[in-house]
Amino acid sequence: MSAFELTVAVPADARFSGTLTALAAQVARQAGCDAGTAAEFGVEVGEALHGCIRASTGAGAATVGLVFRRQADEVEAVLTLTPDPGTADHRVRVARPAPADV
Repeated sequence: MSAFELTVAVPADARFSGTLTALAAQVARQAGCDAGTAAEFGVEVGEALHGCIRASTGAGAATVGLVFRRQADEVEAVLTLTPDPGTADHRVRVARPAPADV
């Protein structure tokens, strides 16, 4: 399976949770994960998004950047909350093993 990377940015808003959960599951399926693993990955990414939202200051300008990657033996999502100026970033990594040859 070839490596790939997909970058997405969304406002730190819970309304995007369902969309990102579905996107993460699709990324995992594209990476060769079975349906159950892909669904678990999607749910965990959605939960990580909620964690980022809770970590935001609530000032409204915060965004969450997501980088989905398929590497040699795993699929991963790295979520980075970029809050308002003067506040530290919050980063979460979610990963699942992926088949080496798909």
